[in-house]
Amino acid sequence: VVEVGRENSSPWPQANEALFITLMDEEVKTKKSKITGTFTKQAWNRLRDQMNAKTQYKYNTDQLRNKYNRLRIMFNKFTSLL
Repeated sequence: VVEVGRENSSPWPQANEALFITLMDEEVKTKKSKITGTFTKQAWNRLRDQMNAKTQYKYNTDQLRNKYNRLRIMFNKFTSLL
């Protein structure tokens, strides 16, 4: 039996992914920093700083951008099923 989201050796356990999604949502709603389809450089830096402060991992901006792109691809694939 494989339990999804239970492994903490990865930089993206389920709790961190959920936190990242929440932080992105707050960034869009409160700071309006996703005008051109992606976040501004300042927004990526804020997201990185918040993730690093709230988790045991030290993320860099490229890791966050890659995760954002993977989440976006998964979302698009999911919505195409509907």
